[in-house]
Amino acid sequence: MTGKQELFVLLQKNQGTYLSGEELAKQLHISRNAVWKAIGALRKEGHQIDAATRKGYCLRAAANQVNEGEICGALSREGLIHSVVVLEETGSTSHIAKDLARQGAAEGTLVVAKRQSGGKGRMGRSFFAPEGGIYMSAVLRPAIPADRAIFITTCAAVAVARAIEKETGLTAGIKWVNDIFVDGKKVCGILTEAALDFESGIPEYVILGIGINIERQTLPKELEGIVGCLEEGTVASVSKSRLIAGVWNEFSVLYKELASAGYMEEYKARSILLGREVTVLSTEGDYTAVVQDIDGEGRLIVAYDGGLRTLSNGEVSVKIRKK
Repeated sequence: MTGKQELFVLLQKNQGTYLSGEELAKQLHISRNAVWKAIGALRKEGHQIDAATRKGYCLRAAANQVNEGEICGALSREGLIHSVVVLEETGSTSHIAKDLARQGAAEGTLVVAKRQSGGKGRMGRSFFAPEGGIYMSAVLRPAIPADRAIFITTCAAVAVARAIEKETGLTAGIKWVNDIFVDGKKVCGILTEAALDFESGIPEYVILGIGINIERQTLPKELEGIVGCLEEGTVASVSKSRLIAGVWNEFSVLYKELASAGYMEEYKARSILLGREVTVLSTEGDYTAVVQDIDGEGRLIVAYDGGLRTLSNGEVSVKIRKK
């Protein structure tokens, strides 16, 4: 972390209490002038910091925005993420993360953007990414066969659901294979992309992209009633930085179970599709089916035309049919 980020973390840990400039400089091993400059930079970011003669500085209220220092301060020291890059705006965090991976970036490099103009979802669809959400992509280098990459998506879905519940108290469900729903509306999309090493059959790298809707937004007409946000109903405010850290702290724990997919029972238990009638969208034509199960490989099992079909990620999509 930079001096500014470390200063923010220290002020946040002592929020509501004055810390002298001398004390801050001593703890952070920087000059008093550097402390003064960092305070000014933090105020420009929207943080409310009081200053008083012979008392020092006091954080009254942190700006509810993506803040690198706050993210780093909330990340688990034993977790996967070790490097965080925060951008004001980008076309796609996944594109940036992919470029970094090609340049040799280590596993655990995270790219976060406050605004994203060119996000995409599964099967090349565009992803609605307005200002006020969370948009992030991480570089992963898992030693697993490429055909098991679906487990990264399911792992991430469980991690996001857990983090949302801990940060907001809302109940989060999973729509196979990569969407998180709250109160019947989609609040998060997950996209996993891999570059394959053909000799070993192991991915050279995997980019895990996650987008979460936080603030209330004016939606395009076609998304009304379908897309939601976390700051609805009983939730007035969500700390973006804490939620970002929470997602990756949860993912870091589950990532250790990737080979065994030990979290698949929770993934299945969180499913909002089991027993529901859905429309299956495939290249062979759309059809109506009823979801029966999710197997240990993360595949969806549906009842159709008197029999059962097993659907694999990447081959089809499903839409919940309205009652």
